[in-house]
Amino acid sequence: MAARQAPVGAGVFGVVAAVLGALSAWWFSVAYEERHRAVLASCLDLPANSGMRVGAWAVVGFGLLAVLVPLGLRLAGRARLGVLAVIAVVAGVVLVGTGAVMVSDTLDLGTGRRLCSGAAALLR
Repeated sequence: MAARQAPVGAGVFGVVAAVLGALSAWWFSVAYEERHRAVLASCLDLPANSGMRVGAWAVVGFGLLAVLVPLGLRLAGRARLGVLAVIAVVAGVVLVGTGAVMVSDTLDLGTGRRLCSGAAALLR
């Protein structure tokens, strides 16, 4: 029995997940910038804020969805892998890798060390 096309292709679901992952990466960058300003204002190495944590984990989650939805539908015999599905899987792999770096970054931040320098003192 040949694999039949699902009513909405596997690629569409994967592309939507990849777009949501890209939006999550944007959210992470906005939160990272907010943390950076706070570090400069306080001269302390502050921990990651909740926006960074949520954004980083969302990038990983949506990246996994972008990979697993098209491949899962294909393995279940519900859809064929078209061009959109392949693009979604590749984007998903990139998102998972990027998200893993973001998550590790949120875990490494926040030593509490003083970071004051001449430039940071001028920004106060």
